[in-house]
Amino acid sequence: MNQHSSTMKKPVTGTILSRAIVRRPLRFAAALAACAALFALFATGAQAQTITTTTLDGGSGGATGQFTSQAIVNGNPAVAYYNLTDTSLMYARNSAVDGSGSWQIVVVDYVGAVGQYCSLAVVNGNPAISYYDFTNTDLKYVRATTASGTLVG
Repeated sequence: MNQHSSTMKKPVTGTILSRAIVRRPLRFAAALAACAALFALFATGAQAQTITTTTLDGGSGGATGQFTSQAIVNGNPAVAYYNLTDTSLMYARNSAVDGSGSWQIVVVDYVGAVGQYCSLAVVNGNPAISYYDFTNTDLKYVRATTASGTLVG
């Protein structure tokens, strides 16, 4: 964890799979995978004493939220992740810069078993994701044409 982890007053349980700084000081987002859902965790306040957890994606009745990767896209927190039940690559971006808004979820790729080991980056202001295609044993790359990820090219 970062140098400020010892200042957190409230314990956090679960497995932190990915984290990114949302806004300084001491605000961060972390994706958690537990109970077949994907959660977002935000620590706020002068000493990060307030922790808010929200469900980012409840899944389609199965497991989602594996292989998470986070980035700040156009100032807002975003997460790429694998939906195990639907074997698809997903992308979600929050409507608020501090992660307190709603999450817009996009299915990026769904043909075959795709989306494992994803890595999210920002290229020219838009999300770009590299990921593994298990069905064809290929490494794939996709870059969206908008920050929201709705027009994937």
